[in-house]
Amino acid sequence: MVSFTMLKEAMFYKKLENNVVECLLCPHNCRINEGKYGVCNVRKNINGTLVTENYGIITSVAMDPIEKNLFITFIQADIYFLWGLMAAI
Repeated sequence: MVSFTMLKEAMFYKKLENNVVECLLCPHNCRINEGKYGVCNVRKNINGTLVTENYGIITSVAMDPIEKNLFITFIQADIYFLWGLMAAI
């Protein structure tokens, strides 16, 4: 398996004492010790800075007919483009 890691400093967090950070991105509000991950297993505390390891990495791509989804207001026979990121919330 090939591992791609693209570290980028997270946007929504607070620095606490002893290099602990509090992630404010979702309702879990994880308090993450140095070297540990939050509930999502995507955000990690590195030396008191919260980073996201999946920035810019797309994990799935699909093009499906619009009839497959419940988008009633769209014209039938159109297709839509769907993409997703790695996270477990």
